Amino acid sequence: MALGCQVKNVLKFCTTKDMLKNLENLENRLKVCEKALNKFLDDKRCAFPRFYFVSVNDLLDILSNGSSPEKINRHMSKIF
Repeated sequence: MALGCQVKNVLKFCTTKDMLKNLENLENRLKVCEKALNKFLDDKRCAFPRFYFVSVNDLLDILSNGSSPEKINRHMSKIF
C-alpha cells in the first residue's frame, strides 16, 4: 500500500466523529476486564498459594491448559 493511501486512512480514522469518545469508552471497558481478570487470578492464588511464584502469563497458561498435563509440565519447576 502506498504511503499516501496510508496517510489518508489515518486522517480518515482520526477525524471520525466521536472517535475520542469511542476510544475512551473502549479504554474504560478494557479496565473493567483487566480488573476482573486480576480478581480471578487472585482468587486462584488464594486457593493455591504456590501460584504466587509464577507470572501472570504463566498462570494464565497453566489455568487455560489445566486438563492437559503435558502442556503445563514446563511450569512445574516454578510451582514446586
